[in-house]
Amino acid sequence: MSTTSPKSPSFRSHQPEGSPFGFKQSDWSYVRKHKDATSKLYVVMGLKYASKRYNTKLLMQNVKARFAQAVSAHNDKHQSDRMKLVFSKLSAGFGEHLFNRIARSIIGADIAVFDTSDLNANVMIELGVALTWGKPGDASRFTSFGFRYRAQERLQKLRERSTLRSE
Repeated sequence: MSTTSPKSPSFRSHQPEGSPFGFKQSDWSYVRKHKDATSKLYVVMGLKYASKRYNTKLLMQNVKARFAQAVSAHNDKHQSDRMKLVFSKLSAGFGEHLFNRIARSIIGADIAVFDTSDLNANVMIELGVALTWGKPGDASRFTSFGFRYRAQERLQKLRERSTLRSE
């Protein structure tokens, strides 16, 4: 029986039962590094590289801007607990090593956002990874979003996690 306290950082392992095929210790180290960085909000986005439904560059800019607004609002309220947004697009390509990189980016992220407008197979696999690992996120056709709310909710959880570690 473990004597680890729920307030202890080691209470919940970042490596749950099971693992994505081909994951190595280095992949879990990457995930742990992101989970331990409580002053950063990691957001990843999966979407089709080029779509007939939207301008990819503009969509990425708009989504990032919404999260930046939420982080800015958080920082205005919590001067002593400032956060930094780390926003990235999931990369496309082929190969086992690439899937591991995408999976660890999703698992290591605080929030995962996916555009499902095109029903792109790669995006659906990425969404499946996020759902499997319990990532808070959103899969939408970008008709309406609660970006600010979701980001602020996640920032609150990160602040609580940081408080638990300092006790």
